[in-house]
Amino acid sequence: MKNEGASSPVERALWFIENRLGGEISLESIAKSVGVTDQHLARAFGAVTGQSLMRYVRGRRLTEAARSLAAGEPDILKVALEAGYGSHEAFTRAFREQFQVTPEDFRSAGSLRHIQLVEPIRVDRSMFIQLDPPRFEENDRLLIAGLRSRYTFETTKEFRANGSGSNHTSAI
Repeated sequence: MKNEGASSPVERALWFIENRLGGEISLESIAKSVGVTDQHLARAFGAVTGQSLMRYVRGRRLTEAARSLAAGEPDILKVALEAGYGSHEAFTRAFREQFQVTPEDFRSAGSLRHIQLVEPIRVDRSMFIQLDPPRFEENDRLLIAGLRSRYTFETTKEFRANGSGSNHTSAI
């Protein structure tokens, strides 16, 4: 089931994640849902958001768990299971890594003010890089299509900041 209103794989992935926070989520299941390969989705998500897709999923799940605990939910195991963790120990370890406090101590404090929550991402369309259409050059033995340069999260940010565009996107 896809969100037909969202046009990019990243937007569709965000919709998928937000609608399944309590369920099973994997890179493969998200990619299949949005109709791209898991490698393509991982790269696109990182380029648009600056973070890894599964780190975002983890942060979102733990943020919702933190909200439950701050509201006074007495059963930490129930919160852990709802957040997709199979044990209290795994949840506690992940919660401590994310927020630098154990779920027990956090629940006792009862406040969200001292932690960095991971809120749902709202996609800014200006962050999308517009690529020139691919150019195909055929040879009797070989057909190659692709980008001339390799891009990482960091170089993509520089690329957007400098307003660069078509010079870096021509095919080989």
